[in-house]
Amino acid sequence: MEHLKIKRLTEDLSEKTGHTKEALTSQLESIIDSLPDTYSNLINEAFDKKRVPKEYMLSAILFSVSSAAGCTFYTYQNNYENYANAYFLVVGSRGDAKSEALKLATKPIMDFDNKSFDTFQNDLQQNQDVKQKQVLLQKASIEKAYTIMDYNSSGIGIRLDEVRSTFEKIKNPNSRDGLEWERVLLSAFSNDTLSYTTKTSGVYRIKNSYVTFFGGIQNQLLNSFFDRSLINSGLTDRFLLTPNITSNKHISRELIDHQVIDRFNKTINSLLNYRSDFEDNNQEVDATRVYYSDDADDLFFEYSQKLLDLKYQSTSPLSEYYAKMMIYLHKLALLCYLLKSSSIRTYEQHITVEDFQLAKKLLSFYINCFKSCVKSNAYSEIDLKKLISYAKKNNATQKSVVEISGYSKSQVSKVWSKIK
Repeated sequence: MEHLKIKRLTEDLSEKTGHTKEALTSQLESIIDSLPDTYSNLINEAFDKKRVPKEYMLSAILFSVSSAAGCTFYTYQNNYENYANAYFLVVGSRGDAKSEALKLATKPIMDFDNKSFDTFQNDLQQNQDVKQKQVLLQKASIEKAYTIMDYNSSGIGIRLDEVRSTFEKIKNPNSRDGLEWERVLLSAFSNDTLSYTTKTSGVYRIKNSYVTFFGGIQNQLLNSFFDRSLINSGLTDRFLLTPNITSNKHISRELIDHQVIDRFNKTINSLLNYRSDFEDNNQEVDATRVYYSDDADDLFFEYSQKLLDLKYQSTSPLSEYYAKMMIYLHKLALLCYLLKSSSIRTYEQHITVEDFQLAKKLLSFYINCFKSCVKSNAYSEIDLKKLISYAKKNNATQKSVVEISGYSKSQVSKVWSKIK
């Protein structure tokens, strides 16, 4: 990270930018309060009864909605077409309930996939050419992933409890699967066409790729995510990171309210049913375009310009991240529309000001989560002497070094006086 200039980092990663734990907690609670009750109730119940961190549950729910909807909805805004797929990475220690959040949020989709598999097995006895319907993909080879994408035109959701091994494959230039996974994740993010040739199954061509992703990684292994090869390829910029922010230290005897779970499951099922109808009529029915209201359109334009300004005002890696956040503004606005519409089972064709304001909150939250992870990881092993030497050359202050390095004032002061 030596290419990051300390003066710019002091501003970009300032405590005032909202990525302290207290600030992130406040942002998170504001988001939860703005969500439809179907989703906010599950987040709060899971936190109170199962000690699942609220931020993990939020990301898992967004992943579930994104996976269930697939590419059945899209927006065309500022000359760009965008869908609701997104990549989520939750960061924490072992035992932080990362997997439990995913389990709760994706249960209705897993049930849907289980029923689809049973149907597939029965139909296979009558027709060897029948295709398996599947929404979520767990551990699989790249060839299997292409097969499932080919069979499911609305796209797939990839869920991994631990992503480090996948990142290690991607970083390995000798791994064919790794290189192909990188290409899939880079291209499917913007819904580009994917093609792949196999020795056994021939050629796959996915014309409108849709992949949404959820994975977990331990704090100690976060440096593998910030590896230079992933940063240079642009893969790092495509992820919405969620560090551990909230915790519940009290065990509860109570179960999660079954009505809360039931309402959530029915809501996700409504999206799955919409998706199934779309796939069944894929040759005759186009994806649904969702429009912005006039007021929401004005807000979208203004905030897009703000993000573009921030891109040019920031230094790497934040400048590149802001560029991807301009795309995520489209995606999150559509996701917020889907959160609202699925909860009332009515898919009106307008994104409202309320939807967009929630999308802004989510975007700001994830930007600050990224800054928090950059700050905690990028300087965790930095040489303090080199940092102070670099700071002095750029006329930075001791306070600046303390703010961005994580070292205490006394530690910085002792070394500062020895560096000429």
